[in-house]
Amino acid sequence: MGDYYTILVPKGDNVKNPEQAAKKGIDWLINSGIIEPIKTECVLGGLEGYQPLRNIKNIFERKISEEELNSYLELKTNGLEIITKRTVFYVDGGIVDSVICPKCKADILDGDWTDFLDNWQAGGNEYMICDNCNQPNNISSYLFLSGDENWLFSNLGFKFWNLPNVYFQESFIMDLENIISRNMTFISGKL
Repeated sequence: MGDYYTILVPKGDNVKNPEQAAKKGIDWLINSGIIEPIKTECVLGGLEGYQPLRNIKNIFERKISEEELNSYLELKTNGLEIITKRTVFYVDGGIVDSVICPKCKADILDGDWTDFLDNWQAGGNEYMICDNCNQPNNISSYLFLSGDENWLFSNLGFKFWNLPNVYFQESFIMDLENIISRNMTFISGKL
């Protein structure tokens, strides 16, 4: 069967204080009755996350039935996992098909970007130099394409497990953007 995930990630540069931004988002979700205030083992990998409440149905673009909601709430892996470290967010096993420079539009897939990603995740420089035009660009401005999805780079992620609907209401995303003062995007995948 497998587990599904949807991750909301801020666009652009790293968040200056990801723990503080995460806390603002968590507090808002708790006060909105969307998640439980106490962390439990409800995310994949034995980690602790925030268990969903019935009001989670209000964040989806498509209305879900009571049966769908009840089935979702009964899952062992159905929580919200918060990520507050530099992370490459990707789908499809992390296989990248092309790496497109934002300035010259060259595909630098065969370039030296893998070492850069390791260094970036360890806290290094955010600006990768294109092998084609030799111009530095923020890592999040490159297109790392894997099928139809683009890899995302951030030190903050809101990872929802096994949602019954991967599409959020625009108002939910806008409210979260206002809470953490950053525009958001998302990816979805299956393990």
